[in-house]
This record gives sequence, C-alpha cells and structure tokens, in this order.
Amino acid sequence: MPWYSAGTVAVTNNSPTVTGTGTTFAANARVGDAFRGPDGLWYEVTNVASATVISIKPNYQGANSAAGSYAIAPMQGYVKDSADALRGFVNQYGTLLASIGPWSTAASPADARIALGLGPIATWQSGQALSLPGSGVRLQADFSSASLANRMMLQTSTANALTAVGVLPNGTARVSLYNVFNGSDPANASYGQLYVDSDAVRLVSGASGAGANLPLSLYTAGVERVRLQTSSNGVINFFQNASNNPISERLPGVMLNQTFGVYAYSNNSALNVGTGGNNLLGFYYNGLNAVGTITTNGTSTAYNTSSDYRLKQEIQDADADAAWRNLDGYRIRSYAYKTDPGHRIRFGGIAHELAEVNPDMVTGEKDAAVGIGTLYEVRSIGIILGDDNRVLAHDVEEPPEGRWIETGTHEFVAATDVEEPDEISSKQRWVKTEERMQIQGVDWSKLVPELVLNLQTAKRMIQDLRSELDEVRQKISA
Repeated sequence: MPWYSAGTVAVTNNSPTVTGTGTTFAANARVGDAFRGPDGLWYEVTNVASATVISIKPNYQGANSAAGSYAIAPMQGYVKDSADALRGFVNQYGTLLASIGPWSTAASPADARIALGLGPIATWQSGQALSLPGSGVRLQADFSSASLANRMMLQTSTANALTAVGVLPNGTARVSLYNVFNGSDPANASYGQLYVDSDAVRLVSGASGAGANLPLSLYTAGVERVRLQTSSNGVINFFQNASNNPISERLPGVMLNQTFGVYAYSNNSALNVGTGGNNLLGFYYNGLNAVGTITTNGTSTAYNTSSDYRLKQEIQDADADAAWRNLDGYRIRSYAYKTDPGHRIRFGGIAHELAEVNPDMVTGEKDAAVGIGTLYEVRSIGIILGDDNRVLAHDVEEPPEGRWIETGTHEFVAATDVEEPDEISSKQRWVKTEERMQIQGVDWSKLVPELVLNLQTAKRMIQDLRSELDEVRQKISA
C-alpha cells in the first residue's frame, strides 16, 4: 500500500504540530499512522486536526523546516482504501446528514410525510403554488405574544428591497378581498374587509352570523378621528364617536348626515348646515339654543340674528342724543389689504377705532395674539395576557376589556395645534410651537339701529326747520 506524501510540511524543533501545504491529511491519515519527518526520523500520528494539520509524538527532533518532504505510512491492520472512502463520505456529507430531521420512504412524497406525522404538505419551486388541501386550514405562528421583533412577519427575501404582499383572484375572476375578524369563529363575527373588483376599491365593515355590524373608524396617534356610523342616514362623525349629532350631545366634533345636513360643535358653539325646510344654516350656543339662521324663501336669502322679545329684559327707548353725538366719532377709512395690495377699499373702518365709538360692533382686542402648541400626556402602559398567561401584547394602554398589567408609563401626544390650556394636570405638559394673531372683526349690521335712530333725529330736525321756515314765510307775506 503506497505511503501518503503529497505536498510539503512545516515543522519546528520540539513542537508536536505539523502544518501541511497542498495536503489532505483528513482523508489520508489516521491516529496511529507513522510519520517520517524531514529529519528522517519516525513519529506516531496522535491527532488529525484537518486537511493541513496533524500532531505527532514525540515532539519533532530535527531542525526547523518550512517546506520539507515527508511520508505517512499506515501501521494498523485495516483496509485503508475502504476506510479512506468512508472517511471522505463522512467529511463531505456528515454535517448535512446530521442536520436532516426525521425521514421516511413511501410510495409517494405525500405518503412519506404522512407516515412521519407531517401531513401531506407540498413542496414548491419557483413558479409553483403552495397547496394547502382540506378545509378549515390555519397557518399558525406567534403573531402576538413575542416581542415585536420576534413575531411572525412577512418579509421579502431580496436584500434591501421593499415587501409587497399580494392577493390575487384565480383564472378569469376579477375580485380579491382580505378579511379580518373579531372572533375565532369567522361564521359568527364582525369583520373588516378590503375589497377590490372591476369597479372600485372598497373598505367594508360587515358581519357574519351572530356578529354585529360595527362603525368604521379612522385613528391617528391612538385617537379616533373619523367614524362612519351604521345608520341608514349615511352618518359620518369627525373627532367624536357618539352616534347622535354633536350639538345635542355637546361633544366637540362634526357629523355629516345625508338626511339632516351637517352638525358641528365646539366649546359651547354650534353650527348646523342644511337643516331642512327653509333653513340653510343654523347657529347654536350652549347646546340646542338657536342664536341665528340663514334662511331662504326659494328666491332670496335672509341673514337672521335672534331678536325675540322673550329673550330680552329692561326694554326702553335708546338715547337718541348719544347716537347723534357718536355720528361724528366714526372714522371712515380707505385702505388695501396686505393680501391684495392692488385692490383698494374706498369706504371701511379700523376695528379698534370703531370700538372707541361703538364697542358692540367690534369683536376681539387690539394686538391680541394666542400661543399655539402641542399637548403631551403621560399615560400608563402595560402588557395584555391571554387566558393561558401568555403575553399577547407589550407597551399598550389599558384596553376596555381583557387582562392587562401595568408595566410603566409613556408620554403620548394628546393634541396638536391647540391653544395653551387654562389648566393642565401633573401628567400633562404643553409646548408652544407658534404664536397666532387673534384678528379683530367688525359687524357693520350693529351700526344699522344707531343709523336709523340718527335718521329719525335728522328727520325731526328737518321737520322742525321746515315749520320754522313756514312761519318766517308767513310773516314776510303779511
């Protein structure tokens, strides 16, 4: 049997290590073989570490050599060719075989998988379909209890590329949809649906069996912003989730109702657009107290402010002399707005100047401004536990139902673009982001009663002067 001597070896005096170059020790040497070194002496092989490293004993006795010749001779009674062939197979396939799980043989791959208790799971290649035969099949993995980074996710296999998950109809069908249910029995649950057909893309709230039809809501920053109610009137609520209109509920928000129009409520002030009948616009204060309307008779439009005697007290005639004295106090100005410098207003007024004469016709204060900012709020967060004490969700606020354990707090954005509140709790803070002008306004209609009173005064003066003139004419004629 030939000795193995391919390549060269590097050896060091008094060292047990032999390092080969161009060698395959792992396939051609065994513990117990004889090693003839560059010094001509014989040594026993005590370890075959790799294709290029073996150990010998005693330690190498000769002088150092960087590329010496050598030989390895078999010294034991075995069929070396067979042993080397088996060793080569193990070296090449041993790790791979060790990584393979249970396996079986059968008449077909599906039968083999069934024999192993794996079920008839199909394998697939590029362009082939993954088939899950049977009914009621579930694809199960940890989608909720693990930390967010360790939950089951869908991710593209292409490095640094986006992930696009698609749902396709089969054959000539033109409809695809995606359902999410609020119960483990889809035959009796509420569901949300993303539906696409040849005509439209639909976002659907529906129910099956004993499930309830639920409103469709949109949230941002953990707060509900828009709600589509299940009412047959086609009701849409903005910034409030009551099923009734925000005016009657006194809840800040807006409601669109295809039958009764638009309802808006904020800070005790309310607006109703399209109220039905002759009313085009209704204004409310403190709930259902109407304070003004815009109405039509089908031909013209009237702008009405509340003036019912039942709303008033201490009614008396106005001071005509005071109104007459005010007349010269009104400074009528000509000006152009900064937003439209090319257009000049020929007759108008300045709010704070008019307020000096008639404060009832002016709203706001001169040079007033208000701070606008973001309101932050510290809230409790925790974990949600399932019936088996598994953690279903981390770092969430307390839900309306379910087992929840507080683990800490987190600062959330409670509101943006809001004025500085008069009072805030110890868990809130407001950060100013800008300052806005509070614009003064003028209601010229408030001047009309005063002008009418001045016209009446002027009429009396004219009548008195006419009477005096008639007397003078009579005296002259006499």
